[in-house]
Amino acid sequence: MIIGVQHTCIHVYDLEKSLEFYRDVLGLRERYRMDQGPSPRLDRVIGVKGASLKVVHLEAGKGDEIELIQYMTPKGKHIEANQQDVGNLHIAFYVDDIVKTYNDLVKKGVKFVTPPNELISEGPETGWRMCYFHDPDGVLLELVEQRYWWTVKQSEKQK
Repeated sequence: MIIGVQHTCIHVYDLEKSLEFYRDVLGLRERYRMDQGPSPRLDRVIGVKGASLKVVHLEAGKGDEIELIQYMTPKGKHIEANQQDVGNLHIAFYVDDIVKTYNDLVKKGVKFVTPPNELISEGPETGWRMCYFHDPDGVLLELVEQRYWWTVKQSEKQK
């Protein structure tokens, strides 16, 4: 039975460039890094014969982990995926103040797909604001602000 999510992994083209983005621009904390393979053990674990990897684990707050992996061998190819493509994923990061975070990231050169939306006033995402942007490899990322106090106040009014 699944009891939680241990980490989310992103396969990257240039580990150092991606690390600069996730650590230095987004502010995630580097936990550790390692080089792996090639080895028979790694072949069995990941199912890619002769693989050699560079790996960095980052903490995204509250113990949540993002793992960045660069395959040194065999070298992967960059796949340009559109947001609506089947199998394409995105990662959503909680923020306290989406407008401030958005403005800070824009100043650091991050290009957004969308600016923060207006506060959602009904449905299961009541009190949420969100916006989307990409990492250096085109991975879709999202900022989410949940205004719990606003959601509680609205639900109290409906009683």
